[in-house]
Amino acid sequence: MKSFKMQQLINDQIAGINYKSIVKSKKMAVVIKYTHTDDDVIHVNGKEVRKDVDGTWITKEPMSLIECEFFDAFIQTLGRCKHRKLRKAIYTI
Repeated sequence: MKSFKMQQLINDQIAGINYKSIVKSKKMAVVIKYTHTDDDVIHVNGKEVRKDVDGTWITKEPMSLIECEFFDAFIQTLGRCKHRKLRKAIYTI
């Protein structure tokens, strides 16, 4: 059984929490668009990723780690289902 002082300490700690300052995690979406007219360009959250002559994917704008991770997953999926017309993928975290 909890003592009165222990219960008072717990209540004081709960009362001292500023619930408005707690930041809720926001969901992030990575939108990848691919057009079949130009096989060497894919847009990741509006950032253009282009395939160079060596077959390496490059971008002028920096991408986050999450964007890179899902871009890689998209490329692997695209390789497995080339016969399908995959145009857009949305990954939500």
